[in-house]
Amino acid sequence: MSRPAAFALAFLVAVAVNYRASGVAVAQPLAPVSPATQQAIQTYLRDPNGSGRQLLDAARQEQAGTLNPIHELLIGDAASRAGLYRTAAAWYGDVRDRGGPAQLVAAAEFGLAWCALGRGGLDEARDHLAAAAAADVAQRSTADFATALLDAAEGDVAAASALATSTNDPVLGEAAPLVGAYARYWSGDMSGAAQAFMAFAIAHPDSRFTDDALYAAATAKLQAGREAEGLDDLRALAGDGHARGRVSLRLLELDPRAVLREGMRRDRDLPVRAVSRRVADLLDGDGVRLAQAAVESSQRDDTPPPAPRRRVHHRRPAVEQSADHGTQTDGAAPPTTASAPAARRAHDAPAPAPAAPPASRFPWSTLAVLALLALLGSYLLARRPPRAPDRRR
Repeated sequence: MSRPAAFALAFLVAVAVNYRASGVAVAQPLAPVSPATQQAIQTYLRDPNGSGRQLLDAARQEQAGTLNPIHELLIGDAASRAGLYRTAAAWYGDVRDRGGPAQLVAAAEFGLAWCALGRGGLDEARDHLAAAAAADVAQRSTADFATALLDAAEGDVAAASALATSTNDPVLGEAAPLVGAYARYWSGDMSGAAQAFMAFAIAHPDSRFTDDALYAAATAKLQAGREAEGLDDLRALAGDGHARGRVSLRLLELDPRAVLREGMRRDRDLPVRAVSRRVADLLDGDGVRLAQAAVESSQRDDTPPPAPRRRVHHRRPAVEQSADHGTQTDGAAPPTTASAPAARRAHDAPAPAPAAPPASRFPWSTLAVLALLALLGSYLLARRPPRAPDRRR
């Protein structure tokens, strides 16, 4: 088992053991962690994507009503990784409702916030984040950072900047300036966003977020009207590689919900880790891949890469229609309609004059053929030998 996984297991078991030894009264005491459950937890922490079923198998072996809350939290985590947010919320909600150590209640509230975010409920996620901070004051900085990120998604620059820059957590502190930059971007302040993203990239050239900041700065420049500079930045970031897989148009535009949704998709393939790291990882995308997809799109349709629409109140962008089969698509494929200059040229070009109707013509050729046939018939009749007289008369 890896060191982080072993530490996490030891911490969770220690919480249960210390809590039971403390003698604090709760509605329902923590159930002991059986050897089978410990083995299932160890396997899950080592390979969360391939061993979630073992957690359920171990749960079925436990007596009714005695499932350990640690076990329930991990089952909820496995369900959320599979995208089963309502199922995961049921497990997290049971841990919260049963009460227990502050750490476990806060973990359950964070799980509920994660499920709400996965379903697109930003306000519900805020409520659970506030409840997590109230349950365990040690988690306040993480809850504040996550709340600031949600504020940024709705374009609240003041709230996002104030909350995101107040954390003392080194993991969150590294990503904090990006939250304020994204808030400007999502509020429509493209010039300010481009400056903030570039400042982050210059100040943190070796950060894992640098490629994301460079891509966001380039797209902000495009939206601000600095197309040549933005395209040059995209090409420099893309290099000679090619984008892997399909990239949605909303993600290329850095739509806030698309960015958060993509971060949660990446989370499913990552190991179990601290909540603060998990929240910060939402912003750790693949800026190089996005730049490659944007450049390839611009090369296909000979237009600049898609830039986000300037808006304050977010509306779901209109979906492109495929010209081949009429189905909806939000991919990075170039639109099938003509580019704007070509469309204007086609619109301004004079329409071709309608063809003149054919003039009415007398059928001389037909008449000549009929005359020839008549002459030929007369000639043949004239050369026919006369009939012999009837001798019976």
